[in-house]
Amino acid sequence: MKVAKSIFVLILLNFLNFKHVKLDSCITQENTIGNCVQLNDCQILQNLLPKARKNAQIREYLLKSQCTVSSRPPFVCCPANNIKLKFDEPDLEIKLPKASEGICGRSYPGVISTPSRIVGGEEASLGEFPFVALLVYLKPGNRLDFNCGGTIITSRHVLSAAHCTSPTSIPSSWRLTKVRVGEFNTETIVDCEEINSVYTCGFPPQDIDIESVIVHNQYSSYQPGNPHDIAIVKLKETIEFNEFVKPICLPLNNEVSSYYGSSTVIGFGQTENSRISTILKKAEIDIIENRICALKYQAHSRTIHSNQICAARVDNDACSGDSGGGLLKQADNSMVWYLIGVVSYGPKLCAKDYPGVYVNVKDYITWIRNKIEERN
Repeated sequence: MKVAKSIFVLILLNFLNFKHVKLDSCITQENTIGNCVQLNDCQILQNLLPKARKNAQIREYLLKSQCTVSSRPPFVCCPANNIKLKFDEPDLEIKLPKASEGICGRSYPGVISTPSRIVGGEEASLGEFPFVALLVYLKPGNRLDFNCGGTIITSRHVLSAAHCTSPTSIPSSWRLTKVRVGEFNTETIVDCEEINSVYTCGFPPQDIDIESVIVHNQYSSYQPGNPHDIAIVKLKETIEFNEFVKPICLPLNNEVSSYYGSSTVIGFGQTENSRISTILKKAEIDIIENRICALKYQAHSRTIHSNQICAARVDNDACSGDSGGGLLKQADNSMVWYLIGVVSYGPKLCAKDYPGVYVNVKDYITWIRNKIEERN
């Protein structure tokens, strides 16, 4: 790596030390026609130099842009100035947000969350949960569908369920391709609603390609009880945060309890009429002791593990289509939302007899942090 960086520095010095010369046309890395010139004569590539030292993708792009091999100085294939070059942000700059920073876990100003339900058909408010995400699957016939949810945890990462992302769990004819953020009503491009007597509109949703999926290494679709049903979806491009798109806070310092009290589950899942909702829904449910939950599932050979949460309330629960979505909780005397669970599984008949089962996010904080902040 040090040798490669040294060679890169020497090439840049050569670029800057020789006089301006223009050669023939060439093919850029974007497969467009460019001009083979010195770096000094290519403003669009010169603009990349300040970022090149910290971004390996930019360094590689500049090195591959050379259009001569043996001549001194080397030249670059300069693209048109109106072309937009996009590069991944360095992974080391991505950190899990903290509640104290005032960014994560905040609803749109003026929106007050009130208890509600999914199965009962209660809608969330526009901007109430700006951290919600939808996983986009390409299906036979080039059909795109939302079949799982997720929660934004950084500008490049969405937390979801392993059974929504692992090739061993999703149908072989499906391909997970994108993540949608900023969605509230899937039937409209721009969502609008009256907030505090003011007619307010959000922004169009963002559909972002997926770079990679990190499924927990201990997850197996064949294990009873779906332990370790958690995954991180890494995006190719940075999410553009705004008042309607923000990350959730994670319980980094035990700010909220995942063992008792009420919590809120959100999603676009099944309603009481067994239809997939077009508008984001929410439900307030109660956390149930794992011991009681285990007794209910025992007859179905389902094991409730210590790193799972059970939660339910009469006529309230998360249903098919909410898998991978978030179980949220607000800290006492706080309007900040924390992600305490990831929807894993539940009964086929929603809100009937059995609680929903969620991955306990608190038990995976170290794993999440390591996967996000490590070098690739």
